[in-house]
Amino acid sequence: MNTDSSLLQTCSHFFLFEPICTAILLAICSAVHVIRIHAIYDKSRSVLSLMSGLFATQVIVTAICCGFYHGEQQG
Repeated sequence: MNTDSSLLQTCSHFFLFEPICTAILLAICSAVHVIRIHAIYDKSRSVLSLMSGLFATQVIVTAICCGFYHGEQQG
């Protein structure tokens, strides 16, 4: 039988899975967005640099937020 502490530990691993998958999907969609905007602006290097910088900032902030995510625990 599972004790409350082992069940809580299992659930906390599951709750961390959710923001990580969300961050990965967000990064993939944002990368596609960067590629599309780069193509729209006739493959301008300055636009690519700006969009890549914003993309890197987004990935870093999302990773930091995932590090502080605790999930909703009842009890």
